[in-house]
Amino acid sequence: MNAYLAEKSALKIFDIDRLLASLQGYIETKVELVKLDAKEELQSVIAKFLVLGLLVILGLLTVLFFSFGIAYFLNDLLDSNIWGFAIVGVLYLLGSILVFTNRDRILGRIDESIKSND
Repeated sequence: MNAYLAEKSALKIFDIDRLLASLQGYIETKVELVKLDAKEELQSVIAKFLVLGLLVILGLLTVLFFSFGIAYFLNDLLDSNIWGFAIVGVLYLLGSILVFTNRDRILGRIDESIKSND
């Protein structure tokens, strides 16, 4: 009988049911916290991509309209309807060739920049 009482009092001290309930509550709270952190991080990334996308669109429109302006200016300067556009097109072609030939170096620098920011 004494052994039974000793065992029962030891269980009361540790109260395993309460301990398990507390542990379960702790784990559930941690899971919710991780979910909230992930949700915040996702919202931040989405917002950054939206702003970046808007900047890219506005930048492309700016380049487009400046290109038309330069092409029309060159057309007036050369008294032609097509040479201004041809010259601007050749400039873009040369820029594309330059980027294509240096793509490995450009990608390497981008990778280094991303790694250094982490």
